[in-house]
Amino acid sequence: MSKSKPWLMLLHQIPPKPDALRVRVWRALQKIGALQLKNSVYVLPSDTKNKSKFETVLGEIVSGKGDAFLCEAQFIQGIDSGEIIAHFNVDRSERYRRLADELRELQRLFLKTKPTESDLMGVEHSIGKLERQLTELKELDFFNCDEQKPTCKLLDEILSRLRNLRTGELPSPKKMDLVDFQEKVWVTRSGVRIDRVACAWLIAKYIDRRPTFKFVSESDYKPKKNEVRFDMFDGEFTHIGDRCSMEVLVDSFSLKDQSIRVLAEIIHDLDLKDTKFNRAETPGIGMVIEGIVKSEQKDKGRIKKASAIFDDLIGTLKK
Repeated sequence: MSKSKPWLMLLHQIPPKPDALRVRVWRALQKIGALQLKNSVYVLPSDTKNKSKFETVLGEIVSGKGDAFLCEAQFIQGIDSGEIIAHFNVDRSERYRRLADELRELQRLFLKTKPTESDLMGVEHSIGKLERQLTELKELDFFNCDEQKPTCKLLDEILSRLRNLRTGELPSPKKMDLVDFQEKVWVTRSGVRIDRVACAWLIAKYIDRRPTFKFVSESDYKPKKNEVRFDMFDGEFTHIGDRCSMEVLVDSFSLKDQSIRVLAEIIHDLDLKDTKFNRAETPGIGMVIEGIVKSEQKDKGRIKKASAIFDDLIGTLKK
């Protein structure tokens, strides 16, 4: 929408009582995506649909014995259209982030547990509600803020994962060449635990000769050049089907050492909390890693301590 176009402006004065009218009007203005400039001044981009929405709110105010005025205007001083658009984008971005947080909670079910039929039905119910909310939010995202595409992609990934779980058609890891993954910045979620600790050890020992590790908050992280994500939603190396991230790395780089594959099986059972491989060493290794996590707060410290243990273990693990 061009910045030179006029804006619709609703100005109102609502009686202090009853409180219910004020609440109804506030909710109605939130629902249509109006931006609050002042206490009783709201704006929307000028078009027929938004005009109709404002007129509905105006009717609600007037029927409740309040006063309201709707006008079309351009701003000359004090604030310009560019600033108003920026305010709209900040508000819509925050709404997308809240929605994305709810989507990630559903996504974590797929990453960290083996979903039951009851789990899948619950996710399908929740995802339907969130999908409707996203559709409504996109209609209010008048200027296509930066958070729209990542949130839509997150929803698409979860819907695809649901379809795969229902049909049993799960993709295999894409084969990679070690040459293409040297001296990279390897990014994962902060607060590393079992799978991420094991992945970091594997990367440093068998994949990248000179890796750099970076720990981020998943909700506000944006990938940069030369960065590779692991055990993160939408990352280059993360859970596929019932494989944990370490298993995906092992398969992606065709690592043949049987001891590595045995350790990946142990990490699988610990991370997904199942007994697919049910190796005798699993509980003991899990207790050691949990001890490291509890005693060491820093991610790099956790990886360093766990790596020393994996180095000692790898030669003793056999099929």
